[in-house]
Amino acid sequence: MITRSRSPVTPTVLLPMLTAFAVAQATTSLAEPTGGAGRVEEVLVIGQSDGSVRLHETQAAGSRLGLTSLQTPASIDIITRDDIVGKGDYSALQTVTRAAGFSASASPGNGGSSVSARGFNGHGTTVNTYDGTRLYITAGTVTFPADTWTLERVEVLRGAGAVINGVGALGATINYIPKLPVFGDPSFEAQLSTGSFDTTRLAAGGSMQLSERVAARLDASRHDTGGHVRGAGEEREYWRGQFFFVPMTN
Repeated sequence: MITRSRSPVTPTVLLPMLTAFAVAQATTSLAEPTGGAGRVEEVLVIGQSDGSVRLHETQAAGSRLGLTSLQTPASIDIITRDDIVGKGDYSALQTVTRAAGFSASASPGNGGSSVSARGFNGHGTTVNTYDGTRLYITAGTVTFPADTWTLERVEVLRGAGAVINGVGALGATINYIPKLPVFGDPSFEAQLSTGSFDTTRLAAGGSMQLSERVAARLDASRHDTGGHVRGAGEEREYWRGQFFFVPMTN
């Protein structure tokens, strides 16, 4: 007498079989499209820039040749005056940390303006320039510029920039571009604002042409805040004057 025993199909055997069957079916579906042999549906994606990239604006943070960001093989951000006003950034540190990859590491020991960029932290690895002129830091701290009222824009270069700005530019370069005197009709602007934590701000500034070859600008601001925690208050007063002289040409 011969007996036959049937072994049950265990899940360990059944799962690979189902997986292989599903892969075979998917391959067959891709090889034979139902909409007709060889037809691929065309998908058109249309995008519109919000203007924040600014690839065609010249910058001095990553080049001394007056190149645009598109022409410079580096990662560069330009934070304009409209960005600063629209986001309500009153300090230079707030403005800089709007750029991708920058974070604040400020403390009383580093002047309250230290940043971290691309894994490098502190003033020893970040170069600060003011209208292209490097600010040499003493004792590892820098507190200028502190206020954004006198700034026209901020340019940041992510990554090494020692070829342009010298030793120490390992993590990033921050270039502050100030407002400049202009020739022509006089201009004046002012700002008065209040906010939470007893924050008050008063600022004013203007430019005037003094002669055919001389123009001047004067700016002043005062910023007070109690801070969001006890002992974190800030009182800042800022004055700045500048003359612009055009030399005579033969």
